[in-house]
Amino acid sequence: MTTSALSAASYRTSQLFEFFREELAPTPERWQQTLRITLACVIASWAVMAFHLKFSLIVMILMFFVTQRDTTTALIVTVVGLIGAAISCAVLSLAYMSVMDIAWLRVLLIPVSIALGLFVNRIFTLGPVGSTIGIPLALGMLMPDIVPFMDGPPRPYEGGPPRLPFFFSTENLSRFPSTVWWAAALGLLVSLGVQYILNPNRASSLLVRGLLSRLEAVETTLLHLADEKGKPSRSPLLSALALEGPAGQLSLLKLTSLVNPWLKENKVQLSTQILLVDQLVTAAATLELQEIKDLSEPTKTHLRRFARLAANWRSALPEL
Repeated sequence: MTTSALSAASYRTSQLFEFFREELAPTPERWQQTLRITLACVIASWAVMAFHLKFSLIVMILMFFVTQRDTTTALIVTVVGLIGAAISCAVLSLAYMSVMDIAWLRVLLIPVSIALGLFVNRIFTLGPVGSTIGIPLALGMLMPDIVPFMDGPPRPYEGGPPRLPFFFSTENLSRFPSTVWWAAALGLLVSLGVQYILNPNRASSLLVRGLLSRLEAVETTLLHLADEKGKPSRSPLLSALALEGPAGQLSLLKLTSLVNPWLKENKVQLSTQILLVDQLVTAAATLELQEIKDLSEPTKTHLRRFARLAANWRSALPEL
């Protein structure tokens, strides 16, 4: 292997480690979200063992869908998830009555259910409604093939206890969709309760805070380009904010404005400000990446003026 190939491999390795270092860096929001997920899993595990639920996998999978950055989105996702799980269980009951004895059709319905869930997630913005429909439906189609079906209770072998702790009978099959819904409801409601107890963030405060951090980063960058030392910025890097774009904030605004009166009333103004601030962030990040040195004094004056405008814009935003 040549020296250039070794240097290229070492560069790629260092870039990979740098990526992991930045993505896994401890932040206040990250450890708080980790604490909320851990507490929700402990509470759900206690409930699963106390009530002897047989489908704890569904509890844990759907629990992570409610783990959002704010309580408004968590409430919407929970309500939509309960509705989606009810639709999934109703379709599953209909499938059991119609195609229970057609094994090849049930096997084909498993990827169809997953594809349908992913498609619904793409066309709707109301949270993971497609996942709450597709995942229980796919697992329900799979269960009769991995759990034995018996017409009556299992007979003991050689005088001992039955070897199968769980089996499908006609009665169990009729109860299975409702059991799946209760498992989904447990995961969603436990995670929502933990969110409301430990997560003080609301969607409105999260949106305003995002605008504040972007404007602060722009102000700091412009003052730095104008050779002025401003106060240290606590906002993320300007290049990271430019790559993030406005899609996340606009999606959060569109989703939470359905239930938040303040966001619904100020949706147009907030959307306009999000787009304008993103253009300002992109322009400032471009100037920063060009690393232009020895700027003329009129250019520095313009940069200071734009920095003051960003500071005035930031002070005009409401405190939520």
